[in-house]
Amino acid sequence: MQTIINDVKMFLDNTNEIVIFDVQEFSSNFNGNLTIHEEFIEFLKTEFNDYALPYAGWNVPLNKIWSQQKKKNLIIAYDDHRFFNHFFLWPSVTQQWGNVQSRNDLFLYLRKVEDEALSSRKICRFHRILRNS
Repeated sequence: MQTIINDVKMFLDNTNEIVIFDVQEFSSNFNGNLTIHEEFIEFLKTEFNDYALPYAGWNVPLNKIWSQQKKKNLIIAYDDHRFFNHFFLWPSVTQQWGNVQSRNDLFLYLRKVEDEALSSRKICRFHRILRNS
């Protein structure tokens, strides 16, 4: 793990890229053990403190990230909502797996995923409008 962390730091030190460090699919040692999660999160915080971008929502413009005075281009996404009280943890990235064998099936699958995402955004926007009225 330390090798990966050092590689990420070196990459961040030498580029202006935004990196999403998505932590998920925990081993069985983590199941139900909040202490192990807390220790791991503290380890990530210690290692990435100078790089981690505090949670600002997935809609934050890239220019806002790049224009910060202190270069913090690392998004640490964590696949357990119980720990979002840590200011630097972001919700995990949702992954899609089409499991298709042809280009046409891939396009159909991607269109379906896009349509579902767009319709859920419309629903979320509609709920926000209702909540604010």
